[in-house]
Amino acid sequence: MSITMPLPDTLPEQGVIRKKMSYEEYMQLSDKPKAEWVDGTAIIQMSPQARPNNKFAVKLGAQLLQSLPNLEVLSEQGLNIARSYRVPDIMVLDPATPGNMWITDSPILLVEILSKSTWREDLGPKVDEYLTIGAQNYWTVDPEVKVITLRTNVNGQWQITAVLDESNPQMDVQLGNHGIVKLRLAELFS
Repeated sequence: MSITMPLPDTLPEQGVIRKKMSYEEYMQLSDKPKAEWVDGTAIIQMSPQARPNNKFAVKLGAQLLQSLPNLEVLSEQGLNIARSYRVPDIMVLDPATPGNMWITDSPILLVEILSKSTWREDLGPKVDEYLTIGAQNYWTVDPEVKVITLRTNVNGQWQITAVLDESNPQMDVQLGNHGIVKLRLAELFS
């Protein structure tokens, strides 16, 4: 069973073009646009990541690298999920995971930082797709309200295991048997 999040209609999707194209056409796109491909449609993000989101991604990536020294922490690495090609903001893998441009094995952690151009995908189809590939953990970050939602794959279903927000601003998160990640909202969003 999946838990696709209900999507509000109040937030506009800005800076995104959806274009029908074959997988072959998608692979011919230049490396310049950030683009994902889902079952015959390219989702092309036209604007770069906003500065606050980018700063957050760098800080979280550094924290993950420090906390999980035996794992690979990658930014914008391709992920091949059946009929979808996604590019998560942050991916954590076992270093033995095969793949160069496109990872096909189960990631340990996927992180998406919500924005006006990506939130529909990050809280909609990606929730199910990341479960389908067997991701062990999926975190979404809402920089507008400074909330991090942590999901863990338990028997093929996402369980929200923690929410970091104003009322719960710090936590030491055990990431399987890989290590403990110290999450501090004040540091990550400073």
